Amino acid sequence: MRSKKLPAAMREKVKDYFYLQFSNGKLHREEEILDFLSPVLRREIKQFTGRDICRKVPLLSTPTHRDFSEGISCVIEPTIVFANEVIMKEQTTGDEMFFILSGVVEIYVASKQIASYVAIGDGCYFGDVSVLLGVRRTASAKSKTQCMLYRIRKSDLVSLLHDHPAIESRMRNIAQSRRRRLAHYLNPDEIKLSAGDEVDSEDSRTDLFGLPSDDVLHEKDEEYNQERLQSGIRRRTFHHHSQNRRRNALPIKSINNLS
Repeated sequence: MRSKKLPAAMREKVKDYFYLQFSNGKLHREEEILDFLSPVLRREIKQFTGRDICRKVPLLSTPTHRDFSEGISCVIEPTIVFANEVIMKEQTTGDEMFFILSGVVEIYVASKQIASYVAIGDGCYFGDVSVLLGVRRTASAKSKTQCMLYRIRKSDLVSLLHDHPAIESRMRNIAQSRRRRLAHYLNPDEIKLSAGDEVDSEDSRTDLFGLPSDDVLHEKDEEYNQERLQSGIRRRTFHHHSQNRRRNALPIKSINNLS
């Protein structure tokens, strides 16, 4: 990397990525290994490796949704995102949605010059409005901390929901509520909320809901640095912009995480 004269910060991100992507520093091609296994064993392994996100997300951890969560665990893909990276942009076509295993994601509407709309964290999901309702992204999303996400492609989700109509109906209702809530936030005089729109029925069930985001951001940074120290990578100092201080003091909640 030095021969290519990459900046030191970029080299550190590459090191972090490989440490997080490949446990214990062992590189392997997971998909190639799984291809050698029987379909049944391959499915069992995917369900096992996806168990953490299925426990974290209320929609997936509901006992009556077990078949659905097992199906999702077979098609979701882990994605590592570093702090201050744009995950998706408003007014683009949504072909995937995301579940947050760990980290804080900021939802914002850049076209309206709104610095921040809401912060969401562990156990929340976003990107569903575009995927389920067939509209362009209604908001943008950016990581506030290092995030471990799981993404699912629209085609895989739609196929899976065909076998679970009750869950499809619930997810569509949540997406419609999120879309109305954001529209109301942007234009409160013309757009009215429906009953139950005030608080997100899914995000409100997560552990970080209602906590001051400053505290959560600090805790996440400390967790990240502890992982770096344990891996032998030197500690990194994070700076959250001072002009965002007031915004970050707001609780992590789901006034709306439309995307």
